[in-house]
Amino acid sequence: MKQNGYTLIEILVTISIIGVLVTIGVASYHNFNRQRTVDRAADELQSYFRLAASKAQNNEKDTTICTKDEDILEAWHIDLSNATLPTMYGECNTIAPKTFPSSAVAIDLFGATVSPNNDIEFYPLVKGGGTNLPSPLPIVLSKNGKSKTITLDPLGNIH
Repeated sequence: MKQNGYTLIEILVTISIIGVLVTIGVASYHNFNRQRTVDRAADELQSYFRLAASKAQNNEKDTTICTKDEDILEAWHIDLSNATLPTMYGECNTIAPKTFPSSAVAIDLFGATVSPNNDIEFYPLVKGGGTNLPSPLPIVLSKNGKSKTITLDPLGNIH
């Protein structure tokens, strides 16, 4: 006589296979999500590098500190000294060099950390353009065991 249905062993094997596949899928998703967070942080930092370079090349002054018409733009800074919250600000000849203004814009890196902790300056074209970097600088962003490296060269190009 033929029986319809499945045996207990067949059901348990099927459930076990489904459980293994779900576990692998969840682990892969978490791994992908962690890498994506680091990629977003790198994209955000690159965007601010481009913005600072553009402001410097266009001789655009930080109006919160360059308040007079005769103020001369010295540089736009991306300050990486705070590894989890870099900032961007402009510098004019009327303030002491390396003065950190209260108007600095915080750069959200979505919890990723950045190293090395440099202050990168982007110079206006009237000062020769480029950056204060003597050689290409690899910048590593990391979070939860995932990392991404971007390189900034002395001319301000991102690789």
